[in-house]
Amino acid sequence: MKHLFKTLLVLALLPAIAFSKPFELKQVDANALMDSYKKVPYLFKQDVPGIIKATPVNKQGSIYKALKNSQGNTLYGSWMFQEETEPIAYEPISNSYVLIGRDIIATEENQPFHLQSGVLYLISSQDNGNIWSTPQVIYQQPSHFDVMPTVSVFNPSGVSNPRDLHYFIYSRVAKAEDGQTSAPFYGGHFVFVTPDFTDAIALKGPVDNNPASRQKWFKTTAATYTKSGTNYSVLAGQLLPEDGYPGGNYGRATVNMTEYDITSSIPQQWGIDKFRQASNPSSGSHYNNTIYIDADDEGTLYACVANMFIDMPEKRRVGFSISTNNGETWSDFEKMPISVLNDYITSQGANSDSAFIYPYEANGFVVYGKNKFSYFTRLYIIKDGDAISHIVEIKYDNGNWSVNKIHQLLNPPYAYGRMWAINTQKTSETGEEEIPFIYDRKYEISAGKTLDGYVFCKFLDHRNELITFPTTQIAFRQATDNDPYNYSMIAWDTLPTNDVFVAYRQIASPQWRVSNVTNDSRYNRNTIVPKLVKSINAIPILHLRTDEQIVKRVSSTTQQPVYPEYYDYPSFLIELIDEIGMPAALEVAVVDAVNPNSVVDVKENNNNLLVYPNPASSLTNVNFTIEKAGNATIKLSNALGQTIEVLANSYYNAGNFNVSLDASKYPMGSYYVTLTVDGHSVTKVMNIIK
Repeated sequence: MKHLFKTLLVLALLPAIAFSKPFELKQVDANALMDSYKKVPYLFKQDVPGIIKATPVNKQGSIYKALKNSQGNTLYGSWMFQEETEPIAYEPISNSYVLIGRDIIATEENQPFHLQSGVLYLISSQDNGNIWSTPQVIYQQPSHFDVMPTVSVFNPSGVSNPRDLHYFIYSRVAKAEDGQTSAPFYGGHFVFVTPDFTDAIALKGPVDNNPASRQKWFKTTAATYTKSGTNYSVLAGQLLPEDGYPGGNYGRATVNMTEYDITSSIPQQWGIDKFRQASNPSSGSHYNNTIYIDADDEGTLYACVANMFIDMPEKRRVGFSISTNNGETWSDFEKMPISVLNDYITSQGANSDSAFIYPYEANGFVVYGKNKFSYFTRLYIIKDGDAISHIVEIKYDNGNWSVNKIHQLLNPPYAYGRMWAINTQKTSETGEEEIPFIYDRKYEISAGKTLDGYVFCKFLDHRNELITFPTTQIAFRQATDNDPYNYSMIAWDTLPTNDVFVAYRQIASPQWRVSNVTNDSRYNRNTIVPKLVKSINAIPILHLRTDEQIVKRVSSTTQQPVYPEYYDYPSFLIELIDEIGMPAALEVAVVDAVNPNSVVDVKENNNNLLVYPNPASSLTNVNFTIEKAGNATIKLSNALGQTIEVLANSYYNAGNFNVSLDASKYPMGSYYVTLTVDGHSVTKVMNIIK
């Protein structure tokens, strides 16, 4: 275990690598559509036993339900989403969850890429994620192929149909020129979709303050808000150098959805010189983590990152930068005092020099008030010679920083604290051979808030159970100083399984609770939750599942397996395959974080709620019908989900009732009136005008 810590600590101080080799989509067999995305993640060096064994375990069936296409078949997608993208969003006025997917349309087999079209499609749910519509194409463009989209949704007219909403979609885009057999990645695609028009522009990178090496758009997160009657989506993300270096730059783009205008820059306050530099920057390496962005109810933007800042380059800590003018200018980073982190570490019985914020994996960030936010990350600690990991909340509240423990991750046998995944990688730097490798998938941390007043954090963790399967040879990389591609073939017949966990607390409370919300037989991989959710009792989790039918299919043209390297894999290992170019089944589960023992099959209950007049400016009626006697509360919440008034809290018999609300007491804006009867809630949007 001490040897493990040494190698982990070395990794924590090593920079990330920005590969200069351009990514591209390549044309392959028509059944496969696209070749696998080739990536070479680094791994911790470990002494792994050649053969490992355990007793089989039994688990309940999967809680996920497959999304369907228009023919009623399972919906598949490739290049759909990864960590640090936001393909799903919630729009409260229409009570709509919306998912943006992507695909490629070819009119004939083996058609050249420049003759094919990329499409974006919409799937929506208006019953809290239980039933979803079939895909509707909302954007199509020849020779442009969107991947890993992030969506912002607006409802300026107060409509109820998701197809009438206004959408801004950002994605990476691959472009094919005439005669090309591949589609190299170009940069970012900015797509506008409204009921009246559709438009898009491909931008290679931010316009202002972009160095000569030309930093290109990559993955981004988005803050969506309305300020002074104008709708905005502001993006922040790490950029990729077009060629050469430096890697790790941060860029922002401000999208005005009222005037359909875009401005973009690399803010000076986010410059690469503000952070620790790699000893050999010409390699494209850097130490920078993903940057996250969110907004408060007043439209103030917060960009947050866990980085090695230049004033203390040996320690990774959280810092944030603020913009009050829609991202046009930014403050310098305000950084968490290192003493706050050290105090937490020593409170856990460890030495402050024996812990660090884990680098280069997805974290969570959510703003829930003016100068109030939480950043969620993994903290690696050595205590009494053993390595442990905590999921922690780094909280900022009007100048006060704190670190709060949420959950201690399990470290079952043969897991080494990892979430496993499998994909094909190169066996040498110069060779062309690629074989399946098993590698570290990490913990998929993300965060959000709910309209009923909660902050939540989603992450993966192991169970204290191991799954056995027929012995399978899989490569495991064990890099050395002389050979970073060094690997061993290992006979695997046992691996730990995992689940999705949700930690939650009320916004006004410091008390965290943690629930295992899946508890299923699947190996969870590629899980996404919306940043805004209607209720803590109904959180939709989007999931990509590698399907055995896809993995083991045979080409109609060659009569050979499309994926021969995986053809003999057992079912459990197939669920670990993470080839971004391989079509995967889109699934969703709706989970109750408070009562996780049963799967949520969400249906609107028979308790009705009516707010009138709406919009309101003075005295307003809240009329509600209760079908069955019980305890009922009616709460008024602001756009951040914070309860600002309790209108009713009592036992009611079945019947129709009315309470009054004085809207003149509150600023203009959108509010939420929630009726809860014995744990079942109905929410209506109330707009206050002056």
